[in-house]
Amino acid sequence: MPPKPLRKAAAAPASPEAQAITQALLRAADQLAMPDRVLAKVIGVPDATLARLRGGEALPEEGKAQELAVLFTRLWRSLDAIVDGDGKAAREWMNHHNPVLDGTPMETVQTITGLVEAIHYLDAPKPIF
Repeated sequence: MPPKPLRKAAAAPASPEAQAITQALLRAADQLAMPDRVLAKVIGVPDATLARLRGGEALPEEGKAQELAVLFTRLWRSLDAIVDGDGKAAREWMNHHNPVLDGTPMETVQTITGLVEAIHYLDAPKPIF
C-alpha cells in the first residue's frame, strides 16, 4: 500500500490585530501606488507571500514582516497628515528625489534604515516662518 501524501495542517485563523495590520499595509501601499514587488522588499517577504496577502491572508502574528508593516503604515500616516489626505501629493513625494534622503523615498524605504530615516524626516518638526 503506497504511503498517504502528507497534508499541510490548516493554518490557524489570523488574529484581528494581524488582519488589521495587513489591511492597513495594503491600503497604504495602494494609496502610494507602490508596486507589489517594492512593497514585498519593504517588508522583507517574497513576492509570493505578498500575493497571498493580497488574496486575503494576514501577516504572521510576530516577526520582522509585521514590524516593518507597522513602520511602513506609520510612514504613510505621517505623510498623509502632512499632505492633508491629498493622495496625488503623497505619491509625488514618494517618487521625487529628496536631497535629505539622498534619493526618492520610494527607493529609500526599501531598506530598514531608509524606512526609519524617512519616518524621522516626516516626523521632524518643521520651521514655521
